[in-house]
Amino acid sequence: MDLSIVIPIKDEKDNIKRLHDRITEALRSFGASYEIVLVDDGSSDGSHLELAAIAAVDARVKVVRLRRNFGQSAAMQAGIDYAKGDVIVTMDGDLQNDPADIPMLLDTLKLGDYDAVFGLRANRQDTYLNRKLPSNLGNWLIRKVTGVEIKDMGCTLRAIKRDLAKSLSLYGEMHRFIPALVQHAGATFTQVPVQHH
Repeated sequence: MDLSIVIPIKDEKDNIKRLHDRITEALRSFGASYEIVLVDDGSSDGSHLELAAIAAVDARVKVVRLRRNFGQSAAMQAGIDYAKGDVIVTMDGDLQNDPADIPMLLDTLKLGDYDAVFGLRANRQDTYLNRKLPSNLGNWLIRKVTGVEIKDMGCTLRAIKRDLAKSLSLYGEMHRFIPALVQHAGATFTQVPVQHH
């Protein structure tokens, strides 16, 4: 398996089919094998039924269903543990991340010989007071404490080589600190602008 796309899902019933369609379209000309690992993080809206329906018609779709809501870090860890790809791409299930950016992340990873490529949400579509301001303050604080010069720690769209991704230990809110964990592991990385919806 060349690529695994790992996506935590929490109450995204109405987005799942569109998400699958957009990933399939984005990777239509991808000349390698891939799987889509969808992790149901204790959804209560019937998301698991949508996931099962998609998995029934697309053999590339693998569904991991958690017994209850454990949070994004645990769901991401479960997906990474299950993933078989040489490269693991993570993204959100709410369609804020654009699957059309995946090929660019993979090209950057390969051409730059990086261990990880992190997305930077360009033209972020969130409200300033509720989302952007707290995020900017959090990113600044994390940069100061860790010394990691990544501007957008919270962007979930990222591509990471398998051995590095499998070495991460994600729990609690650790998904927010993946760039710091990657730097601590001595890995090479960069950040590239990605779309945000």
